[in-house]
Amino acid sequence: MNIRKYKKDNFKEKTSTLVAIVEQDQFFPINDMRYWSKHETNPRLVDLSVFANGEDIRKSTGSWKGPFTGRPTLISDISPVIRELTEYAAPNTITQYIDSLRKWWRIFDQAESSGMARVNTINDINDVHSQFAINNTMGNLPFTNFLRILNMARRGRKMTPLYWQPPEKHRARRQLPPKWQTDAIRFELKHRWFDALHRWDKAHTLLAKTDIDRVDVNEETLIKNYKLFKEVSIATGDARPNATQLYNGLTQAAFNATGYSMQLMLDGFYPSGSDVRNAFNLILANTGWNPAVLLSLNAENLVQPHPKDASRYLIRGYKARGKSEHFVEGLLKSRGSPGGILQELITRTAPLRERLKQQLDYERLSYNNLRKEGSSQNLIDQKLFEIIKLEQGIRSPWLYVSPRKIGIQWLSKLSYLAGKDKIARTTFLEEVINSINLKTSTRRLIPYITPSDFRDAFAANAYNASGGMVLYVMKKLGHKSPNTTQIYLNNTLLNEESRRLYGTFSNALWSEVVANGRVDPTIIAKISRDGEISNSQRKRLDDYRSLRRSRIGVGCKDPYNPPARIMPKKTNGNSMCTTHRCTLCIENAVIFPESIDGLAKRYAELNYIKENIAATAFVESNFSEEFQNTEIALGAFNSREAEEYVALWKRRIADGSHRVIDSDGEE
Repeated sequence: MNIRKYKKDNFKEKTSTLVAIVEQDQFFPINDMRYWSKHETNPRLVDLSVFANGEDIRKSTGSWKGPFTGRPTLISDISPVIRELTEYAAPNTITQYIDSLRKWWRIFDQAESSGMARVNTINDINDVHSQFAINNTMGNLPFTNFLRILNMARRGRKMTPLYWQPPEKHRARRQLPPKWQTDAIRFELKHRWFDALHRWDKAHTLLAKTDIDRVDVNEETLIKNYKLFKEVSIATGDARPNATQLYNGLTQAAFNATGYSMQLMLDGFYPSGSDVRNAFNLILANTGWNPAVLLSLNAENLVQPHPKDASRYLIRGYKARGKSEHFVEGLLKSRGSPGGILQELITRTAPLRERLKQQLDYERLSYNNLRKEGSSQNLIDQKLFEIIKLEQGIRSPWLYVSPRKIGIQWLSKLSYLAGKDKIARTTFLEEVINSINLKTSTRRLIPYITPSDFRDAFAANAYNASGGMVLYVMKKLGHKSPNTTQIYLNNTLLNEESRRLYGTFSNALWSEVVANGRVDPTIIAKISRDGEISNSQRKRLDDYRSLRRSRIGVGCKDPYNPPARIMPKKTNGNSMCTTHRCTLCIENAVIFPESIDGLAKRYAELNYIKENIAATAFVESNFSEEFQNTEIALGAFNSREAEEYVALWKRRIADGSHRVIDSDGEE
């Protein structure tokens, strides 16, 4: 996996219509108090007038922490800095800065109500306000965000910066779920995904049936629903007909009474909200990507052929924070792999995407008409919001439909977590876990897990698979810094495992020193890994180490009694084997990790013999078998290292510094 710099040129053709409008300053004059951000895919209207005018009425949506008074001069002082920080920022970053301002405006109100002087400009803010904010438990992020804004504004006026000490960052205790728990969730998600595939395949098969007499009652109902939906869709030209179009003058009760169901119709053609959330979490579990990376995927040309293997695919995901690309690859034929899932979703929702494009064309035309008519800025803003929303939907591979909602939906930062139970306010993943727990014993219950835990689990698996290589995990996660990777590995399970391993290692080390007066790395490694080593295992290790080695570095279990096919002259146990053709001696040969050099030497010798005797003689002799066995033995080692050793011995033979040994062991 490569990490490469983000190139904005790659997105020029996909840039939002709104961004193009904003960059040309076509629709209304922009100033530092009110402007549209220029994010590539998700622009946002930034209106700082609330900080000049104040807010004393609860907002219609979202949480609200109470009123605050307006400070027109103060916001005017810092608004150029805010624009500089947010004009090209992602929506999350803009939200964080705006939330920071709201918190500080309320802090100023509280400070003034306690007798402090009113803050009207940046000159009125001092160290006392810093301490007041900390005393009122302000978090690190809003504190540092405002301090950054304030110091940038002060530097612009040639003022000295404020050296405030921010509150400590809250570091959440990271609980890594054991592998069996994430595996159980992944298997459940996979089963649900294949259930959806089966449902769509069955709908396609039933619609193609010509002999209705050979279907059961349930299938007959499905065919009836699928055919009506398809007919209405064709007649109206709408990929997702609404209830009025489907009911055709009937009430919902009458429509259902005749055997029709909008739920059945939609489920046969398109993914539901549960289907796409299931697919989303399954890909998270299999790739270790961030939810934000999956949400930002662009459906256009998403699943690409692998440049080196026609049977495989390649998917690129862009991570805005850190500006890096992530890659995942897999087999094209696998319908349960990330590429197979995304390809299925994109293909199945293609009619919905075309419908969104039609709506986008209509909204753009409507927007132009509003401008020509000189409509109010609020109406223009509302229309621009619709354009942004539709552009995001067209890019999203996570489109779905619901019988309870009009139109077409797609997953967003807020909706990808949502579950079906609105009363209990459970998340989708909570509901999946609850369904697993209902089917298992009480001793194997899975606790609450969030989608981001999949990335932690993926990192832990990569860490364990690599034998504890942080750089390997860094590469798999697409990080630019090992420090970032260390954060992912700094969780309860790995920390506890490290503490346990250190304790076991320490005990094994000192026990060996006390009992045997020496440190044996092999024995300590065995105890650290398995907790103990038996006497029989110690004896096997001693026997292994005491084996006599041949001239090619291979151990021999019985050098005084070689097989007759290798040494026809009987030794009768009085003398050792002199041929040292160890790869023919499968009864006694023991290959060690350090045998690679000797095996490479013998392989080079056999190559020399093969080139210097008649081909028939070589094939009819046991040189041919020895050659094949030596090649197999070298295959157990690193291929590049083995090739380097063989090449070295071939050069030595060629320049005469090594003479080839014949079959009798004589030069």
